[in-house]
Amino acid sequence: MATEIVAERAAFLCRIAEEANTENAASNPLVYIIGSEVPVPGGAHEELDDLVVSRTEDVQETIDITKKAFYDLELQQAWEKVIAVVVQPGVEFSNSKVVSYKPLKAKALSKTIEHYPKLCYEAHSTDYQTQEDLGNLVQDHFAILKVGPGLTFALREAIFALGYIENELFSSPAKQKKKSGIFSVIDTVMDENTQYWEKYYVGDTYEQYYNRRFGLSDRIRYYFPDQRITEAIRKLTDNLIKEEIPDALLSQFLPEQYKKVKNTELENNPHALISDKIKLVLNDYSKACSAKENYTLLTS
Repeated sequence: MATEIVAERAAFLCRIAEEANTENAASNPLVYIIGSEVPVPGGAHEELDDLVVSRTEDVQETIDITKKAFYDLELQQAWEKVIAVVVQPGVEFSNSKVVSYKPLKAKALSKTIEHYPKLCYEAHSTDYQTQEDLGNLVQDHFAILKVGPGLTFALREAIFALGYIENELFSSPAKQKKKSGIFSVIDTVMDENTQYWEKYYVGDTYEQYYNRRFGLSDRIRYYFPDQRITEAIRKLTDNLIKEEIPDALLSQFLPEQYKKVKNTELENNPHALISDKIKLVLNDYSKACSAKENYTLLTS
């Protein structure tokens, strides 16, 4: 799609937003992010080799053409609210691979935005980047970090860890019937409704099974709201509240949380354990963004 068309549509949407927000402008000020280099939601479908970083001339063209589109609609004041441009800094993930940020490859792109003092970059698909890589992104002006599956993947990891713990604690014949059956419930729900994963997970039956459970695109997140799964999670957590998780199993399946429990920094409670698992991911973003002021964490 031509940059001019994207810019015209962005300006048109901006005008509608400005008109709709007239009464709340003081208490609810709007800001805008421009650009169209947005990757496929939920990660790449294909396997990744190396990524092409956004070209500096494309970024400059996007800014200049979009500014003109704003001015053509007499949106000069709204243009002052533009805070970022969406670009590809060279990060992405697929079901099985993460492409890490390489500062040298993005050096020219990083320098380009310095010519626009009021702007920074928005980077999508920063899921699964290390804390160091996230910090380097922020330092290189990719200051708005977009994350989604990275958080729900942590949720899935925590639920699965608790499921493995439950399997061990409730392995005796007397307790088998009390188990939540969380794994079989999830498999059943995903087998019955394939619309959220079948386009992402190719291969034979085993490969699809493996990716449904462990693929980095984390399509399982779309199934958590299903009543059968929410009920199984409720039963799982109830079981592990009634029968406290032993140190050995906590250390085996949730080692980072185990250390916090032993240091009295975290309660040995399934709900607290799940929350802490997710917070570990959020902490990486928080620490990366704290290197500079006014940096933003967006989740989806």
